[in-house]
Amino acid sequence: MNPEDLLSQLRNLDTPATLSWWPPALGWWILASLILFGLTASILALVRKHRAGAAARKAKLEILSAHEAYLDRGDQPESTAEFLQEVNAIIKRLAVNFEGSEEVAGLTGRNWRNYLSELSPYLSATELDPFEFSLYQENPSIEIEELLNTLATLVKSMRGFSHA
Repeated sequence: MNPEDLLSQLRNLDTPATLSWWPPALGWWILASLILFGLTASILALVRKHRAGAAARKAKLEILSAHEAYLDRGDQPESTAEFLQEVNAIIKRLAVNFEGSEEVAGLTGRNWRNYLSELSPYLSATELDPFEFSLYQENPSIEIEELLNTLATLVKSMRGFSHA
């Protein structure tokens, strides 16, 4: 037997077909579905958060506008009383928006201060005193800069707070 005759009788080896990337395996479909679901949920959460903060952003702008008007009127007791009334109305509108009911709009005095204290436990009673006592005085003596800090804390607290 001639070895060359034996080799000539052998056929060529079959190579496997090239692997295609499509269709992917089941695991890839599951992974793609989870990623798509996660992205959709994240986008919806961001949109909701942005919409929820719209009232707070508007309140911040209104407070800044009221402060500018106060500065234009000058540092007089009547101006301070007017400024305090304006920012109190802004905070009440914001609270009604986040509470989801008109009951908050009727709160006055100690009840109003207690409600604000619930919203922002970081604020002390003295920081919230203008909303209980000074609000009803003809010539309130309050520090406007401290009040602005209190208002910023209240708006920030109400942005993430909702009973509704």
